[in-house]
Amino acid sequence: MERKVRTDKSMPAAHIVGYTDETGTQGMSGVEKAYQHILRSDNAVYAVATTDARYQYLEEYGYRLMESS
Repeated sequence: MERKVRTDKSMPAAHIVGYTDETGTQGMSGVEKAYQHILRSDNAVYAVATTDARYQYLEEYGYRLMESS
């Protein structure tokens, strides 16, 4: 079975993205572990942010992750 690699040592912030086990099925650290259920899902995930009329991000409203079903 071919394993998809989403990160490598030369990637910026690889320590935040994290890594998977040798089979590529279990997130072991970082974003790979925290969002494993989303990364392995067939559903699409969107990051939604609020902006003003000039499309400037409004930090006080933060962002939300939305998953399509």
